[in-house]
Amino acid sequence: IDEELTTHLCPQPTILRNHLENLMLQLARAHAALPGEEPLERRLAAAVRTMEISFAQRPSLAMLAAQAGLSVSRFSKSYKALFKVSPMEQLIRLRLDYARHLLAVTQDPVSAIAAESGFSELPHFSKLFRSRFGLSPRAFRLGRKTGA
Repeated sequence: IDEELTTHLCPQPTILRNHLENLMLQLARAHAALPGEEPLERRLAAAVRTMEISFAQRPSLAMLAAQAGLSVSRFSKSYKALFKVSPMEQLIRLRLDYARHLLAVTQDPVSAIAAESGFSELPHFSKLFRSRFGLSPRAFRLGRKTGA
């Protein structure tokens, strides 16, 4: 929570809320009897919150599955069945949405935004951004400046 408030020009209320929810969930789990007793939907929701909080740190599928108390394959299948998108596709969407936000509100270089959003390669980021939003990151930023 402190990092979100102190290191970002425009802290994201959703990320802060998710940090708090995740903290509360972890406290509740610390007092639960056994990790696998929660309904599947609640365990998957905990993984969703983790993804929303730490998407830029590139959480692994194995880490998310372990948090939900499931094998990687069961986690992936259950996640896709419930949310109609794979966990990795959701992580990419979160990263791209965050990058779009940063492009709109900062003047940071596109390469820095890509890195802050969790992308290690600029060409890969640009390709995914163009695929999702129909414009390159640079064209998106220029369009925001001109009001197009």
